[in-house]
Amino acid sequence: MEHYKILNENVHQFPVVIDLPHSGVFVPQDIRKRLLGSACLSNSDWFLPELYDFLPAMGCTTIINQLSRYVVDMNRSIESARSGDYRKTVVYHENTQGSSLYSSPLDENEINRRVIQYYQPYHQALEKLLLEKLQVYPSVLLLDLHSFFLDFVEGGSQDVYLSNRCGVTSSEQTLQQLL
Repeated sequence: MEHYKILNENVHQFPVVIDLPHSGVFVPQDIRKRLLGSACLSNSDWFLPELYDFLPAMGCTTIINQLSRYVVDMNRSIESARSGDYRKTVVYHENTQGSSLYSSPLDENEINRRVIQYYQPYHQALEKLLLEKLQVYPSVLLLDLHSFFLDFVEGGSQDVYLSNRCGVTSSEQTLQQLL
């Protein structure tokens, strides 16, 4: 099974790439065997490909991760921590409720294997999509789409929450244009 899917790869109708990094639920058998029998893989952005199916239908280039974030988190930096809090690590050792996933911590070789086998190809494909769009357009908008509980965000009454990580991932002007 390919661990990601690209829709409208060679379509340059819009200077936009849609990324669904947490939409997958698949766990390869070799990794599944290592999980504790009690491991609960509870956190996924359920049904995002279905929710946002209108975007590729409109012609937007879309990359859909099909792996569970518990295999490797495609939305973390490659330089992220190798263990610890799931919000800051590329390979989780525990789930989002703090329960262990494995009877013993994963070693550096296993973490590196997952990064090489799954994370790097996904990010290489994403970068390729962006570079191809930049050959057609002067700038490209990467929309990284997720779902989460409303109380996740302080005062979380929004149906849509837009962020640029305090100005890190886009200009404030770009963010304001999307509002």
